[in-house]
Amino acid sequence: MSHIDPERYDQDRVIEGRKPDRHIDDIDVYVVGSLDVYRFRGKDGAIVFVSDWGNTYVATRLFAHDISISYQYSSNHKNVKDMDAAVLSFLDEHLIR
Repeated sequence: MSHIDPERYDQDRVIEGRKPDRHIDDIDVYVVGSLDVYRFRGKDGAIVFVSDWGNTYVATRLFAHDISISYQYSSNHKNVKDMDAAVLSFLDEHLIR
């Protein structure tokens, strides 16, 4: 977790100028290097990126417009949107905005 300057932070820089390689429902999938990177909107409307590292997923999202959150979880949990919703629920309950 780190504070960012929302005026200067560009979350989409890793995919700048690219179109998704494929779609899974409303999730855009990009191949970045050897990784599948999923991009979608979380329940709060924030953009979420999730990278598939094989045995684990690593996710990055903004929270409260000026906090960048990264979290990691087992690839046994395949539904990236459900996992983000669970993390968002935890953040809403435990972080003071």
